[in-house]
Amino acid sequence: MPLIASEFIWHDYTTLANGLRIPRSHVHPLLEQLELACQAGSLEEVQRILPQITPVPADIPGKALVSLQGSIRAAVEQKHHDVVRAMLQSGFLPYNLSCLAVDAAFHGGDTAMLKLFIEAGWDVNEAGPQMIMRPLLRHAVNLPDLRAFLLAHGASPNTENQRRLTPLETAVQWSGTDVVRDLLDHGGDPAKDDSLVAAAEVGNIDVADLLVSRGADVNALEKELPHPWGQRERRTALEVALERNHQDMAVWLRRHGATARNNT
Repeated sequence: MPLIASEFIWHDYTTLANGLRIPRSHVHPLLEQLELACQAGSLEEVQRILPQITPVPADIPGKALVSLQGSIRAAVEQKHHDVVRAMLQSGFLPYNLSCLAVDAAFHGGDTAMLKLFIEAGWDVNEAGPQMIMRPLLRHAVNLPDLRAFLLAHGASPNTENQRRLTPLETAVQWSGTDVVRDLLDHGGDPAKDDSLVAAAEVGNIDVADLLVSRGADVNALEKELPHPWGQRERRTALEVALERNHQDMAVWLRRHGATARNNT
């Protein structure tokens, strides 16, 4: 019978020299054994433990959750592919369990490990509130191998993070024209985000020209941002160019039909 949520943490006391008893808690020994097995790459030991702790309860105590996150991350960092596969097959795919492991694979440039997650059902466009480092593509725009891998496996250049920023917008501000073109060639749509506004902000006319040729609206207002980032006046690309004193960009935008307005 697998552990229930309350059993993942054990409680006892430490007795001081003066007789005072101090309560303490620690994870179930099975979790300690799992972490050691993951570090060592002992598939047999991991397979012995998993049926005793899975499915992982939704209300698992935080201390135990941190231990499980650390176990699968350790297996990823040590490149124990069979161990990671077994854990994913046993329910370690949800973000609350796999987040640090996916980050570790990404930071290690381990596309083979990322492919294991994808094959297990991981959403390459995973994103949402409290999902730090998601979507991954936004952090890979200047990492050619990882960018190519993620795009080849369905990553969308228009997936928004918790601040509503997209990989395409990020590339416009921080990458070269070739990277922006690559994202556009893989489904990026400048009519669906603030890419042109981003180009106006950095004064990059070459990128702006590319975005307009792919459908960007020169008079579009910035998207509404969620709280607490939404307290601002929505602007057009032209207004941003003028604010930043990018006069050449402002002239270029006007030549392409931009008009000064702000319909907030």
